[in-house]
Amino acid sequence: YQRRVHGDTKVASFTHQQFLHEMDPNLFVGLTVGLGGTMGYLKKKSIASLIAGLSFSGLFVYAYLLTSSGSSQNGHFVGLVSAASLTSMMGLRFFKSGKFMPAGLLSVLGLLSIAYNCSQLQ
Repeated sequence: YQRRVHGDTKVASFTHQQFLHEMDPNLFVGLTVGLGGTMGYLKKKSIASLIAGLSFSGLFVYAYLLTSSGSSQNGHFVGLVSAASLTSMMGLRFFKSGKFMPAGLLSVLGLLSIAYNCSQLQ
């Protein structure tokens, strides 16, 4: 991460490797879930997918913002609760439908997020 000052404007620049290194799992899950909900709406006109996707996306991005602003315990707790809710909802849907997409994939992402957030809580 580099800050370069041009006049009165500060410009931040990341290399590709720095961006991937700085990418928090909660941010990744949040962006993925939000994109998935949007795709569900665009493909099938599912308002429920859009609302759920954007709601969970907001929670995961909020968890990321908390952790990156120094309140990591609160951020990981929000991430853990969000992941547990996502996993339980989508896990039930996966077992009922037997379809991996999207319920199975989101269940796996939720389980990985649970593991990550648990490992970061002290």
